[in-house]
Amino acid sequence: MFEGMKPKWWTRRCKRFSQFYRIPEEQKINVDAAYLNDTVDSWYQGWIQDEGNQGSWVKFAKGLCKRFGERSMADAIEEFSKLKQEGLVEYQAKFEDLRSIVYIVQPRLTKQYLVSSFIRGLNEELRLMMKMMMQTSVRQAAEKARLQELTLEAIYNKYTIATEIQPLFYQPLEGDQVNVHSKDFPNPIAAKSSTMEQQRKLGLCYRSGAKFSPGHRCQKQLLNMEGTEEENEEEELARIG
Repeated sequence: MFEGMKPKWWTRRCKRFSQFYRIPEEQKINVDAAYLNDTVDSWYQGWIQDEGNQGSWVKFAKGLCKRFGERSMADAIEEFSKLKQEGLVEYQAKFEDLRSIVYIVQPRLTKQYLVSSFIRGLNEELRLMMKMMMQTSVRQAAEKARLQELTLEAIYNKYTIATEIQPLFYQPLEGDQVNVHSKDFPNPIAAKSSTMEQQRKLGLCYRSGAKFSPGHRCQKQLLNMEGTEEENEEEELARIG
């Protein structure tokens, strides 16, 4: 029984009912009118007088939705053509709801048109991916869009985790830190090379800085050698004793 609430939902049920029981086109209005309450029936009687024998079930459904609906059929069609995705689940539910309303006015819409309309309303990333795939129905397109959305979410999460871990291994230079590549930062290899060149010119030993002459031995090296000889003598005495 239709009591003036949710007319679009009720007309969709009437349509399915007529299809299931194969009710002839000319009898659909009479069958549906039997399920109107007093208030709606009063409207229906006025509608019959205005339309006469020219009234079709589509006109009946449009008139009913216009009289008892919160928005006109034209508004629903416009909303359907401009529908855009915000959340995929919500978008699919809204699309299917508006599609059923558009079907009342345009019952011969092709599946390909509906699939194209569904893809057109997706966000840019999903829309580009979906255009490269073959879809035969809105349901199939919605399932593939959901899989693509999950893939994008996984990639995004992986990238986010990698970005968060990176500072543990690399810290960018701050303003108060020394840049070793700067011209003002001393190069230890170049400094050592310069010192050795000066010692060579002055005739000094590279190791000890003492005056260098043929047969020169560094004092540090001699001490090491003497220490080694003393250790060898002690080991020899220990073996003899």
